[in-house]
Amino acid sequence: MIVDKITRWPPVIRLAVLVMIFLLVSLLIYKEGFQVKIRTLKRLRQQEIYLLNQLNSEHQQAATVAEYQQQLLTIQDKFKTLLPLLVDRIDITDISQAGIESGLYFQSLQAGVETQQTFYSAVSIDIVVQGEFHQFAEFVSRLSTLPQLITVENFTITPLAGHKPGSLHWRGQDKLVMTMQLLIYRYLATEAERIKK
Repeated sequence: MIVDKITRWPPVIRLAVLVMIFLLVSLLIYKEGFQVKIRTLKRLRQQEIYLLNQLNSEHQQAATVAEYQQQLLTIQDKFKTLLPLLVDRIDITDISQAGIESGLYFQSLQAGVETQQTFYSAVSIDIVVQGEFHQFAEFVSRLSTLPQLITVENFTITPLAGHKPGSLHWRGQDKLVMTMQLLIYRYLATEAERIKK
């Protein structure tokens, strides 16, 4: 067979074939081991890129700490100037007076439950008023001049029930109904602040 034929080859050729087989097997083993190292190297390079990006990100954050601290001081100063807008007590007579002065007719004015947060509380007030569109705008404008911090939430304006737009005129305008919710904010003084007063 093949082994008999190989044994008849000259010794130089047999040695050359053995060296070639040895080199081929060594090359395959080396290549396989090398491939593992290449995969490991690629994985380590990706990890290096990730860590460098993370380092750059954290370096940028560290570089802007002073800027953030300055912004925090600015915000604290603004907060101190806005704090007086959070009054100690809530008075809804100012709201009803603003509506009456705007020429509105109040169908309903109901104070809701007061919800407390860390340093303030908020009271919701549900309002239903009748009037003209420009009176609604004047009312909201008057609310903005009150000494309290008030936000207008969930408002709707609809024609007066049972009347089509244009069918009922009141002072030459269509009578409308506005339903709205106001949130009035009140400052909750700390015990130390109450003692100072």
